[in-house]
Amino acid sequence: MTWTERRKTGNTGLTVVGQVRSFDPKTHKGMIEYREGEAVLSAVVYEDAFTEAQLEPIQGALVSCHVLKRPGKMAKVNMVFAILSRPDKVEPEPEEVRSEGIIKAELRWFNTKLKYGFFKRPNKPDVFLFIDTVERCSISVDALVPERVFLIEIEEGAPKGPRVISIAFES
Repeated sequence: MTWTERRKTGNTGLTVVGQVRSFDPKTHKGMIEYREGEAVLSAVVYEDAFTEAQLEPIQGALVSCHVLKRPGKMAKVNMVFAILSRPDKVEPEPEEVRSEGIIKAELRWFNTKLKYGFFKRPNKPDVFLFIDTVERCSISVDALVPERVFLIEIEEGAPKGPRVISIAFES
């Protein structure tokens, strides 16, 4: 049944943003998890919902989709509108995030092809630096020379460890 045919039958539902929790290419179906108020709900999603939108089902991706609630059955995604973010860009909200404030730190290395690097701190783990932070703070990648000292602000408690959230030249 296509989206147009579904509309003609009078099936209604709601448009939600959900996360693809699982997808099995062998069975051509998976699960999308979404929130409705305080409740976290699941809906089954079939491959055709993605193929109609010319999208690939990617586990972990955030998607905008239309969910049909069916009496006595699990809710079903009948159309996927867009993939909003891919799993490599999806970061769960950390439970506790804190900043050490602005400190001086020495750049250990930065790889322009990989678009990330690390700062070193005495007696503490290295701090991850991603290209997004560099660009947001208007720093040229040419300035990212190993052993150069910068002023950085570190976010502790991030899901993948400490990371730089602000960078500036030391004056």
